[in-house]
Amino acid sequence: MIAYLKYCKRRMTFIFFLFIASTMLGQEYKGSFSPVLSSLQKTVISQLSDSQKKLSTDLVQLIDRKYLPIGTTLQTHIASMKGMKQFQSDEVDVFTIDQVVKSKVYVYIKLQPAAQISQIESLASRVTDVDTKNSLVVAWVEVDKLEKIASLDAVKSIRTVMPPIVRTGSVTTEGDGIHKTSDVRTTYSQSGSGIKVGIISDGVDTRSAAQATSDLPADDSGLTILSNAIGGDEGTAMLEIVHDMVPAADLYFHDLGGNFVAFNSAISDLVSAGCDVICDDVGWLTQPFYEDGTVASHVASVLSANDIIYVSAAGNAGTSHYQGDYTSLQETPLHTFSGDENSPYLYLDMEIGESVIIVLQWNDAFGSSGNDYNLFLFEATGETVVAQSVVVQDGNDDPLEVISYTAATTDDYPIVVQKTSGSTKNLEVYIYPNGCSAYSNNISPVDAIFGHPAVVGAVAVGAVRVTTPTTIESFSSQGPCTITYPASVSRSKPDIVGTDGGVITGAGGFGQLVVSDWRFYGTSASAPHISAVCAQLWAQLPGDAGDDIRDRILTTSVDLGTAGFDNVFGYGRADALAAFDTYTEPEIDVQRPASTSITDTGTDNVGSQTVGTVNLTYTIDNTAGTAPLSVTGVTASSYVNSSGFAVVTSLPLNVAAGGTGTLNVSFDVDAAGAFSLAIDIASNDADEDPYDITIEGTGVLNHVYAKIKVWLQGSYQAGGSMTTTLKTNGYIPTTSPYSDGRTVSTVPAGVTDWVFVELRTSATGSAVAQRSFFVKSNGEIVDEDGSTTDLQISGVADDDYFIVVRHRNHLAVMSTAAQALDTSPTSQYNFTTALTQYYGADADRAKEVETGVWGLNAGDGNESGIVTISDANLAITNRDDVGYHISDYNLSGIVTISDANLAIANRDANTNVN
Repeated sequence: MIAYLKYCKRRMTFIFFLFIASTMLGQEYKGSFSPVLSSLQKTVISQLSDSQKKLSTDLVQLIDRKYLPIGTTLQTHIASMKGMKQFQSDEVDVFTIDQVVKSKVYVYIKLQPAAQISQIESLASRVTDVDTKNSLVVAWVEVDKLEKIASLDAVKSIRTVMPPIVRTGSVTTEGDGIHKTSDVRTTYSQSGSGIKVGIISDGVDTRSAAQATSDLPADDSGLTILSNAIGGDEGTAMLEIVHDMVPAADLYFHDLGGNFVAFNSAISDLVSAGCDVICDDVGWLTQPFYEDGTVASHVASVLSANDIIYVSAAGNAGTSHYQGDYTSLQETPLHTFSGDENSPYLYLDMEIGESVIIVLQWNDAFGSSGNDYNLFLFEATGETVVAQSVVVQDGNDDPLEVISYTAATTDDYPIVVQKTSGSTKNLEVYIYPNGCSAYSNNISPVDAIFGHPAVVGAVAVGAVRVTTPTTIESFSSQGPCTITYPASVSRSKPDIVGTDGGVITGAGGFGQLVVSDWRFYGTSASAPHISAVCAQLWAQLPGDAGDDIRDRILTTSVDLGTAGFDNVFGYGRADALAAFDTYTEPEIDVQRPASTSITDTGTDNVGSQTVGTVNLTYTIDNTAGTAPLSVTGVTASSYVNSSGFAVVTSLPLNVAAGGTGTLNVSFDVDAAGAFSLAIDIASNDADEDPYDITIEGTGVLNHVYAKIKVWLQGSYQAGGSMTTTLKTNGYIPTTSPYSDGRTVSTVPAGVTDWVFVELRTSATGSAVAQRSFFVKSNGEIVDEDGSTTDLQISGVADDDYFIVVRHRNHLAVMSTAAQALDTSPTSQYNFTTALTQYYGADADRAKEVETGVWGLNAGDGNESGIVTISDANLAITNRDDVGYHISDYNLSGIVTISDANLAIANRDANTNVN
């Protein structure tokens, strides 16, 4: 009889599992403590040595059983510690004192401040973690070394590491220990907080059973169901695994949809929900084997556009897959799977009622196949065809044949491929049995990964059983993945392996019942284990990109099989603790300017600063460690002559290891004289959080005042006033039309329009300071309150300045001579009294609006500095336009022929301001 492996198939998903395992029954420890302490016990406790007094009671009880409570045996005590993962022994059962003292306990060793840990390391079996800031060492220590360590002056206390209170329930997957996520929770106190993990599978119909035992969080309190329309409970089991390993992570679920388009939508929905890690266990049977199909392309695009990690089961086709070039069987059109006439086919063992789906593809591009192959299933005894797929491929077809069959007779069933026409191609067959099994003839797990798990960047997960975690499951699909289109390439897959066969609750009857435990087999069980490892590390390193987290998990995995990467185990079995142990804390350095460090608690002297808002730019340098630095907040205190501190840069500011970032802050200097403030920069730098800096300097009044009066010809009315029509009609904007873009909350009453004031140190030089103001109907230029005529212009010191006034459709003017301006309000410079108040020699440099009264020439709508016929034409073109219009030269709120006439009357008038 031909040797074969027969696999079980769980309902609906065509996922089948090899089931050969022995089981162990576990028991949860629940401690109880008596509040009564007998006088005898007090007497015994008084006999403790000074060293023993540094130990927690459970450790003392290991050293000397006389300290055990009445009715508690040493074995019971040890069993309790084992249950909490505090006790390790090479012995299966610990009965003697000699066995106890050579066993190890997991302890916190609290040290005196600034104590050296070297002497602890020499006595401990293994130091797992060191917290230098809090003088704490976590280590596995042999029992007989406890008192010696406790006798050291540097040691303050030794206590067992108690397991944290987490949201795990009645069962926990053994993968939690094998992948060492439990060690990470203990050592690094990291349970996945802040990370969202999305699962795609069939359903979560009976999740309430797992929620009742705390094996899953409640809906909308840690678990979000986006869609559950397909039915089943494989999703429940996958979520349980993730929750066991990262109980603080937020879980999301979406069913797989009824087709691969809906499946792509499920992926997009989880991305939109903010999921950081997405995991599925879905295989679309007819997606292309030799190219990226609809699903694979979508996954590739999602990975390209989003900072996520995508994890997918590699598949369970290791015992039901074939690949090879077409070879004629004895010059017939039939293909020999073996290469000769001996055992030339693939064979199924089927009993009545069992079913199968068989998929054949060959290496033509989808939509372009002109090589015609057919697929048949024979019933061996009767030598008759019981199922067939004979689609014609004649140049524009998919290279695909699919059959499904439910057995009416118990028999062996050969799978036969026939070449009808065309050239020799590489053939690939996947068998999806439901109850039946495939014989091992011509079956191979090699190159058995296709579809979206084969996408570059996606994490394809193979399976190793929890009872044999160094051996690949025979059904686990192996690589590489052969891609032919659009170019030939061999992709290295799988990426990694995770455990399967772990304990689940069995909610909804899902899983395999082994003795009294429900267990979950297949790469479907392996994938969520890897998702949890990714979530745990990303929670620790939130500033890292998803690609970096993925790569760290892969490269720190336990190498299995051939040294280095191989197509059976990928990079190996995920090891969360190893990934964390490669992480070292970041180190912050604050610099201003760049490369000039300001020490923690140091002073940043910023020198003289103009009274008002000061902006500073600091360089944040992550000088050490492998982890990114995250600046999470900056606060200020101890203000002296300063106020209004603000962080301009969006936080958190994440800086990669060895990289730099920019932190912009601002504050106000309130008055002239010395000022200072203290700022605290919060980050994940363990020993410099916060980073304290004192900013100090001297405030100077670096501004001058000017007082100005002008008339605008277009708006002037005889008798010494200008119209306020634009203000009355609400046309004047609250944001200045000039280059400074000054904005006010409201335009004050009595305003004619915005004007722009510039200061120059020479008549032909450029502006050294400028600011928008309003001009009122009485000609006075005022500040935003509508009454202040002392105009403060910042950024310049006391000096002589030419005063320039610009208007958006009048010609600019400048004072005849430089005016002495300083920090005290000055006398008014009145442009209205004579032509000689205007710089230049041209007679038309200003307009006499009535006898002896002068103003700015109207009509420069195109802002060319000269009034031309083009300005008149502009008004004609815009005739009847209403509002705040550039060609409304008389500022009436509507462009009319009067505006054109103003421009015509002022034709060739030229500003004398360059």
